[in-house]
Amino acid sequence: MNFDEFLKEKEKIEKLSIEEQKKFYEQLLKNKHDKTELYVYASFYYGHLFYQNGNFGKVIEIMEPIVMDYQSYPYTPKILSCFNLIGVAAHCEAEYSISRFFYKIALKIAKENSAKFYYAFEYNNIALTYIAEQNYTEAIRNLEFAEDVLKDCDEEMGAYIYINKSISLQKLNRLTEALQAYEIGINQYHADKIVPDDAIRCAATLYYRLGKMDKYKEYKQQILLKIRDMHAAEFMDACKELFECGMDSDDDELMTTILRSMDWYIEKYTNEIKVGLVFSELKYEYAVKKSDKDAVLDALEKKNDYKDRIIKHSIEKRLKSLEQHIEINSQISDLELDALTGFRNRKAYYKDINMIEQDTKMNMRPVGIVFADVNGLKKINDSLGHEAGDKLIASVANTITEIFPEARRYRFGGDEFVILSFDKNEAAFNEKRKRLEASWKDGYSASIGTIWKEHAIDFEKSVAAADEMMYMDKSSYYEKKRHDRRSYTYIDTEESLKKVETVAELLPGGFFVYHADEEEQIITFNRELLRIFKCQNKEEFIELTGNSFKGMVHPDDLKIVECDISSQITQEKDIERVQYRIVCKDGTVKTVLDYGRFVHTEMYGDVYYVFIDDISIK
Repeated sequence: MNFDEFLKEKEKIEKLSIEEQKKFYEQLLKNKHDKTELYVYASFYYGHLFYQNGNFGKVIEIMEPIVMDYQSYPYTPKILSCFNLIGVAAHCEAEYSISRFFYKIALKIAKENSAKFYYAFEYNNIALTYIAEQNYTEAIRNLEFAEDVLKDCDEEMGAYIYINKSISLQKLNRLTEALQAYEIGINQYHADKIVPDDAIRCAATLYYRLGKMDKYKEYKQQILLKIRDMHAAEFMDACKELFECGMDSDDDELMTTILRSMDWYIEKYTNEIKVGLVFSELKYEYAVKKSDKDAVLDALEKKNDYKDRIIKHSIEKRLKSLEQHIEINSQISDLELDALTGFRNRKAYYKDINMIEQDTKMNMRPVGIVFADVNGLKKINDSLGHEAGDKLIASVANTITEIFPEARRYRFGGDEFVILSFDKNEAAFNEKRKRLEASWKDGYSASIGTIWKEHAIDFEKSVAAADEMMYMDKSSYYEKKRHDRRSYTYIDTEESLKKVETVAELLPGGFFVYHADEEEQIITFNRELLRIFKCQNKEEFIELTGNSFKGMVHPDDLKIVECDISSQITQEKDIERVQYRIVCKDGTVKTVLDYGRFVHTEMYGDVYYVFIDDISIK
């Protein structure tokens, strides 16, 4: 079925029952790999059927695969509708921050596609999440953004914006402004016809707060007459608003009506457990006010039941989300492309080399193999986060593409790449290799190993050999980095050392400097270090430790500590942090935390500066 046929068929099935409509869409959505506009439309209308029935969890389940993988679909305004539908479903589930997340992504997509018509719509939706969270100042800020872009939108959008603005201003007790916003919504944008349920709800609470009770009663009655015909979101808002008025005015008749309406809703939509929790909390609040012990106990029992169901639902939802995530990754894998770099993936690599080696024409061609490994990725991930790490990987990949645009490029692992470059001769390949080595910039680079083959065979052995050469290049890289780091600190005279010792005596913890060689002899230390080791003077400390770092560390911990320090230096950490035990002068054992820095000095060569803290007393 093509898209035009779908639209015609959709008009026909709207006359059928809800269940028959669902079956129609289920058939269309069987092919999960169908990344078409038709699939987006079918998903939206299928999800909307469940929204109309108040099954918000099912809406989220249907919409999640679309919004999580939206970039794989052609842009259509219906993509925005999908984000808005899952947003309102999350809103009805009282997941307001998640709802806002979807609306903000929808706004981002609209801006990327210059779809100005939708800007006001998304700002208004974002404001609704802040209203639900009772953050009315932020709600008004977003509604003002919506007002600024209203000129680019359908004029009817003004009805939503000004009614929501009036509701927010009421909550801040800015009643004059709230009345002005309400009147603009009614008189200029015809809110009473476009959003009648929201308009009468706004009017009822506004006139109640203004003390105009005749008008309040008029609009209250209108709400009660149609409350059970309202859509889910409007129904919930109407119940909560009238509940607030009833509690404030001690209107027991109104409270009874609202509580019965809540019971009716929960009986009709038994799966809406978060809505049930909200309503049970309102019931509890009213029972406490009326000092009705039985009602309080009943409300508490229902609250606990809903909370237990929510926990169970959250686990089920998490499992479903994981299944969908695995499914999406499986689809990406099937495409044999790496989403971050655009390179082909490991699966594609093995498929390609198998094809090349079996093709008599291909395997007779010469090929240059590059094995590349991104430098410093772990440090970036640890210090700046994985988003920054992804940017580093992407930068390296872009540079490889610039140098080897015609080559077969593969992302072999997290930070590893394999490039197969079918060049005319070795000289042409080496020229590219040199250009790649010269292309690295401050902030990103990769270690590389290369092999030239006269015939494209035995790829496994060749890639392994290139990997070995890359490892040698990586070792040279880190050795150079370590040497560069040692140029920061200089103690070039006896006077400089005395200054260091003077400052060290003012420090609250232990401090010492020792040679970064096999003997690890201590150069200087402060008095606080003596106290930590329970030594009366320097002579006792030197006798206890042999005046070496080796002698300071508990014998059972020494090997692990030295390996840990060496490992951290290799990882380019500016400060090495290790924990170990020491044996004091009186034989007691303490645990200390050691913060060290590896530096080069003119006077002593390579040394460690160390700050030490006794954590056994904390």
